[in-house]
Amino acid sequence: MIEGLLDSPISVPAFLIMYILTLCILVIPRDVLPLFWSRLVFFPGVVLAAAYIFHTHRPTTIVIDYVSGNAVVAIFLYCSSYALMQDAQEQRLIGQPKLTKEYGLWWRIRWAIQLISDPRGIAFSGRAVNTPPPPTRTRAQFVVSRALRLARNALLADAAQLLIFSDPYVFMADPLVIEPVWKPFFRTILLGLHTIGLFDTVHTSISLLFVGSGIDAPQAWPDWFGPFAEMYTLRNFWGKVWHQSIQRMVVPHNKFVSRTVLRLPRGSYLSAFVQLLVAFSLSALMHCGGDYMAVRRLDISWPFFTSQAFGIAAEDWVIKLGGGMVSSAVVRRVIGYVWVLSWFRLSVPWIVGSWVDMGLVATPKSSRISVLNGLWSGDWVVHLG
Repeated sequence: MIEGLLDSPISVPAFLIMYILTLCILVIPRDVLPLFWSRLVFFPGVVLAAAYIFHTHRPTTIVIDYVSGNAVVAIFLYCSSYALMQDAQEQRLIGQPKLTKEYGLWWRIRWAIQLISDPRGIAFSGRAVNTPPPPTRTRAQFVVSRALRLARNALLADAAQLLIFSDPYVFMADPLVIEPVWKPFFRTILLGLHTIGLFDTVHTSISLLFVGSGIDAPQAWPDWFGPFAEMYTLRNFWGKVWHQSIQRMVVPHNKFVSRTVLRLPRGSYLSAFVQLLVAFSLSALMHCGGDYMAVRRLDISWPFFTSQAFGIAAEDWVIKLGGGMVSSAVVRRVIGYVWVLSWFRLSVPWIVGSWVDMGLVATPKSSRISVLNGLWSGDWVVHLG
């Protein structure tokens, strides 16, 4: 086991040091060691451990390196959020009657581990905004519904795979090929559904494991994504559908920069834009961890993610100036869906093209194993009786 840890592509001891030092900041009562001194004593070690992980990383595969780099930066940013941007001991579990510092050491350790491991804060009173409501099903009903969702996701992924492998330009269009106007938009939808299905499959699988084994109640596992019907503005897409998992990471940094550093008036347009820009810059930084660990580049993720802040700002102005010109709510939504799809049709290639160049995604050449393709072609035949 020790040899396996030593052979890991990233430094597991350094990774554990990041985690343990953050736990120290969260767990030690403020009357024992004031928050200022906790930050001064422990957080530099978190920074050094993260830097050491990147410095000593040994390349494996592009995908593993990319995911590992994302994870390291994400954990670092969560550490910063809970340890520097706020006093995390003010975070209370739902139904927690006493202050965190009034509990014993082991209780505080469990509380801190749960805080770090629960990115949306489902078990806490300050959960992420726009998190879907908790499931109301019984344990058995939850397991059955999530198993059916897994099957649905598998079939959708299979169908998406067939379409992806039938299109050699799905990741990068050929500028010399004249295509129908609808095809690039269809590719954008296809890639979006494929990505959403992948994340939802991972979340559903983990929820099945924890709820089915009795570790968690169904209420601890609301849906990972918000309602897709809300995707008629960019702000809704990122705020209500997609970015719930990093809200508790970015919001404290947003407020710190806009209110403490820049001292911008609350509720002002400039304050709102700065917070948007900080949020998407942190998202870009998280993905830059993967870029750097995979191909030692820091320029891949910034254009796509930071551009989203400018897209939302432009969208806000258009809605403010011309939102009243269309009286029908249905028409406004249709226009919104077209706008969001057009925006991603424009901006997604900025990052996908770089992913192709670095080898994170590959232009498909042939289909993989497919249940739907096997049934359609007659290679897989079901015999009854």
